[in-house]
Amino acid sequence: MKRKVKVKTATTVYTFAYLRAAGWRALEEAKKNEKGRFYQCMISQLFSAFCLEAYLNHIGKEKLPYWEKIERKLGPKEKLEIISHEIGLKINYGKRPFQGFDAIFKLRNLLAHGKTEHTNKVNDQLLEEGEEPAISQANWQKNINIETATKFSEDSKEILEILNSKARFDPSVLHVQETNDWWVLPADIE
Repeated sequence: MKRKVKVKTATTVYTFAYLRAAGWRALEEAKKNEKGRFYQCMISQLFSAFCLEAYLNHIGKEKLPYWEKIERKLGPKEKLEIISHEIGLKINYGKRPFQGFDAIFKLRNLLAHGKTEHTNKVNDQLLEEGEEPAISQANWQKNINIETATKFSEDSKEILEILNSKARFDPSVLHVQETNDWWVLPADIE
């Protein structure tokens, strides 16, 4: 028999961790299933960007008392530069994982601010009987694939780990465990 009880809870929701988990899950689905792979890769790649920006907002708020006044005026790279300066991190944009930072946000911006594009392509194609010809694509479509999704996922994870370590934050906030259909932080499980 159920009884009515008053329950009071409090928790800290690390949105970046859930975004990271969603992107990782989409990538795993893309690897397993050819059907819908393009869309799962798109989701994974977008959530890599969402995760990174959410983490930059997290670390910015924790480390900079004036963060809420400036964060809406800054792009992701500007946020990264300010935070890196604050925590004493020298970034090498010529090497992974930071080498892919701009590409991650370029794709996010192309999709978030999407526009209808008209493409055309004229070329000779060798086709088997019944084979469909390759059609022209928007530039962003050409970059949606397993390889790029994997790279975005790995790079965003490593960027979070580097920033988190340099900021001297608890590493457990970066990881989530799956429980039924919900993603929860280890601290949420009793």
